[in-house]
Amino acid sequence: MAEFLVTRVADFSIASIDGQLLAAAQTDPGAFIDGAELMIDAAFQTAVNRLASALFRNGAGTIGMISSVANVSGTTYTVTLSNPDDAVQFEIGQTLVAVQFVDGSGTAPSDTAIVSAVNRNTGVLTVTSATNIASNWPATYYLAVQGDLPNSSNNNFQPTGSSGTNSLLKLAGLAAWLPLSGPPSSDSFFGVNRNLDVQRLAGVTFNGSSLTLEEALLQGTGRIALNGGRVDTGVCSYATYTALITSLGAKIQYIDERIGEIGVRGVQVNGANTVMSVFPDRNCPDGLIYCLEMDSWVLRSQNPAPHILNVA
Repeated sequence: MAEFLVTRVADFSIASIDGQLLAAAQTDPGAFIDGAELMIDAAFQTAVNRLASALFRNGAGTIGMISSVANVSGTTYTVTLSNPDDAVQFEIGQTLVAVQFVDGSGTAPSDTAIVSAVNRNTGVLTVTSATNIASNWPATYYLAVQGDLPNSSNNNFQPTGSSGTNSLLKLAGLAAWLPLSGPPSSDSFFGVNRNLDVQRLAGVTFNGSSLTLEEALLQGTGRIALNGGRVDTGVCSYATYTALITSLGAKIQYIDERIGEIGVRGVQVNGANTVMSVFPDRNCPDGLIYCLEMDSWVLRSQNPAPHILNVA
């Protein structure tokens, strides 16, 4: 038995209504309601996107790796992502910072850059920065939204591979609970050293990169079954999902699930001791399939996540 003492983290998206809207709507209350609704809906969607992204990550706030940075002219730069699909994590107007390691540790340049354009096909961000990020942001560094990187003191949890203790500001996603390379040697994950029983406390990992997707899923779920698990749901990126559909060919069987008012289409795949439904998610890192027993997972929150907090 192990008991995880899970701590809360806060994540906000701000909707503000300026004086110009108030003045313009003095003679038309309906215009004010329409304008306010637009701002609130946009902020709410931003909160949803940030939460959905964090569900697959390690809590450090990093959302993409730098491949290269080039100066276009003056204060305008282009940042090319190592994985173009990570462009879905970026939005115009974001203020970005860089850090050396995916866990938010290591060298963290003081430079900031504001996103002015996103090419979601090529994974190229156009940004403006008052400093020379072409020199200060090396390849293989990671990008994060300003304010999301960890603090220097540790009062939450330490992600896998961390070279130092960090007070992480984002929720602990699947990459934190199921670390790909296993827990660090000094693991203290919400008060638990998962090295005492890695497979039961930190999940079963399987490298199927040399196999077809069907073979990888079969052998991977076989390892899970060996350790007493019986998965029912798989989640992967859209690139992995389309590759799986291609691999299944004529054997493909689609499944439609409905959660509340949201309908999701997936495919059924035979596992070692189970039939698993695999679904795509744009926030899941490419090349990974998280195989889960869904009755073992829940998102804990103090109030509905997200919810609207009114501030006077």
